[in-house]
This record gives sequence, structure tokens and C-alpha cells, in this order.
Amino acid sequence: MIRSVNVLLRAAAMILKFIIVLFIAKYFSTEELGRYSLISAGVMFFVLVVGGDYYTYSNRELMSSSKELWPEILKNQAYSYGPLYLILLPVATVPFIVGFIDSRYLLFFLAILVLEHFSTELNRLLNAMQLQLKASLILFLRVGVWVLPAICILWLMPESRELEYILMFWISGCLLSLLVGIYFVAKHVPDIKFNKPNYSWIMKGYKVGFTYLSGSLILKALTTLDRFWLQSLSGEYAVGIYAFFFSIILGVSTFFHAAVTVFSSPKIVRSYSQKNMSAYKANMKVFGFLMIAFSISVIVLLLVFMPHLLGWIGKLEYKEYYPIFYICLGSGVLLIFSNYPHTYLYAAQHDRMILLSHVISIVIFFSVMLAMSDFIGIYRVSLSVLASILALTVSKLLLFITLSRVDRNFQEAEL
Repeated sequence: MIRSVNVLLRAAAMILKFIIVLFIAKYFSTEELGRYSLISAGVMFFVLVVGGDYYTYSNRELMSSSKELWPEILKNQAYSYGPLYLILLPVATVPFIVGFIDSRYLLFFLAILVLEHFSTELNRLLNAMQLQLKASLILFLRVGVWVLPAICILWLMPESRELEYILMFWISGCLLSLLVGIYFVAKHVPDIKFNKPNYSWIMKGYKVGFTYLSGSLILKALTTLDRFWLQSLSGEYAVGIYAFFFSIILGVSTFFHAAVTVFSSPKIVRSYSQKNMSAYKANMKVFGFLMIAFSISVIVLLLVFMPHLLGWIGKLEYKEYYPIFYICLGSGVLLIFSNYPHTYLYAAQHDRMILLSHVISIVIFFSVMLAMSDFIGIYRVSLSVLASILALTVSKLLLFITLSRVDRNFQEAEL
């Protein structure tokens, strides 16, 4: 029952996030959808930058530690963000300084960025504590709950159909999510004392976090640089068309992570760290089955309903570039499949191998972009992203096969 409610909340959040894109696509100009996409991609990218991917270390420590150690872990994690914000938050203004995004959206952007980051961190903490229902609730508040009043007001009051209003609703959802998340974490870990931090623990977290950050930034760059590069090639109109199709596929991948990975990953990490290889293999088998079933279902549903969706929107530019949908669909399915080998690499702490696979993918992205200079901008970017995600998935799969063969945990389990 709890698992079903979790999935429903996460599904509702992703559906509502998709609905706001549909609403903008139908009632706003294609250029405005492109502008919204640039802001959204920028926020998601800089959430990683200012957070330093520190959670990859602290959450892994949390999942493999007793509850008595949680207050100390959370205290040190909280302290770690001070230097990160001081150094890295100013970097988030670069897209505005160079003119990629209009400076009138700067304050909205920074407010959303900070609120999104801390709300996301609370969501990750609750997942690591295996409080997935509460994590699902604050995800729903952050991503989806603000969409309903936004659509109602903007539909009833056409004169208010400005991007600033959508950003204001986004801020309200993030703020509500943050407050509820703080309450949930404080309730389950009430005795956090902000005394002297453990600097050696924090520095170790920076080392691990920055290793993952390098890889995460490379991966996120594929869904950020693609839009900014496309803007420089073909303008916000092309970004709007590309973002419409890719947002659907990216939303599906995000939903898979929220509905499947966050439930499976803690079990896989814990069973591996405890060297319970029979449980590890069973958990990976279930994870693989869910991944395949989910992917097949998504492919069928999107192929059936996408033509009807474009008919409802009623804009010729999306129908004209319909082949972009198939390219994005391939990218999305490959991204979902990359989760399987990634989960083993993460559990086995092969952090540098994860980074290597991400470096390979970004090299492929730039190589294909340069090689396809004669292609129309939107096809050039779409095919480059597809090639890079294919390289990411294949490289992680090869690393998974190679490293698992020499893994001491597997060898000891067979003795």
C-alpha cells in the first residue's frame, strides 16, 4: 500500500511537471517555451554546482551507518554547504552575464536555485533514511503541486500569461516543499547539535563529492549545453521545439529514477556493503526486470499517444520536427538502461570508473557536434545527445561486466 502511494505521488509530480510544459507549448509562444527550458536547464545544472554532489558521500555513509550516527552525519553535511555556496553560487550568474538568459529573470532564477537545491537535498536524505513516502510527498510539493493553481489562474486570466508568473508559482512550490522537508527530517533526527564540525569527514566528503560532481556535471551538461548550444545555433524558437520533445523523455527518465531507482538503490547498496551477495543479486534482478518492463511500457504509450498530443497543441512547428521525438525517445530509453550498471558501480564505490564513463560521453557529444556541422541545428544537437548517451550506457555496461568478474565480494560468496 505504501509503495503504491509512493509511486502515485511521484507519478503525479512527473505528470504535472509535464503538463506545465504542455500548457506553455499550447498557450505561450515557442520562443517562450525555449526561454522556460533554458531557465529550467540552468537551475537543474547549477543545483549540482552549488551542492558539489556532496550527498553522494553523505547519503552513502547514512545508508551504511546506524541511526545513532545520523545526527553527526547530517550536521557535517549542513556545514559543508557554507563554503560551497560562498564559492560556487556566483558562478550561477554566468548565463545572465553572457546573455544566454535575459537578466530580468535573474532574481527568480537564484531564488528557485537555492530553494530547489535544499529541497532536493532533503528529498535525498529522506530516501536514504528509507522514508520514501515522506520523500515522495516533498517531491510532489516541489515539482507538481504548484502546477494546478498556476494553470487555473493563467487559463482563467489570459492577460497574466507571462513567464514571470510561472516562475513565481515554481518558487512557492519549492518553499512549501522545503518547510515540510525540514519538519520531516527534524522529526526523525531530532538531536542534531551544531557544535564543532568534523573537518576531516567534511574534507573526505568534498573529495568523494567532487569526484561524482565531475561526472554528474558532465552528464547534466548533456541536458544543459545542448539547449544553450542550440540557442546559439538556431535561437529560442528551435530550443522550444527541442525542449518540448526532450522534456517528455527526460521526465520519463526522472520518473523511473523516482519510482524505481530510489526504492531499489538503498537495498542494493546495503546488501553489497554487508557482503550479502545473494540478497544483492536478488535485488539487482528485480531492478533489471522493473527497468525492462518500464521501458517497454513507456515506448508503447508514447508511440500511441504522441500524435494525439500534437493534435491537441495544434502548432505546425512541432509536427514538422516530429522525427526529433524518435531521437529523444532513443536517448531516454538508453538513459534508463544506464541505471543498471551504474547502480553496481555506485554500490561497489567505483567512483573513478563512473567518472570515466561520463568523460567518454561528453567527448562523444562534442565530437559528434563538430562532425555534424552541416546538419540543421536541432538535428545536430539531438543526434549528438543520442550518441553521447549511447556511449555512456555502453561504457558503464562494459565496466560493470569487467569489474564484477574480479569483485572480491562475488569471489568470496562463491567459496
